[in-house]
Amino acid sequence: NCGPCHGPRMADPQGAFDLRTFPPDQKSRFLNSVTNGKNSMPPWGGLFNPDQIESLWAYVMAGEKNNQEIAREST
Repeated sequence: NCGPCHGPRMADPQGAFDLRTFPPDQKSRFLNSVTNGKNSMPPWGGLFNPDQIESLWAYVMAGEKNNQEIAREST
């Protein structure tokens, strides 16, 4: 769960990287950090498979506002 550190819906990160500002041209950095961990962030590669980590990347790049709009449209 990313929320405890990066904030619910990526808002108000508690000392962790603000995912809303992650550079779109650094996908490999994101994938590596999530898979292998970085600084105080633990590795998640053993919990999430590559497709799930790709989905996390898509979520971060879409931004929470867009994700909320998509959820409303699908209901």
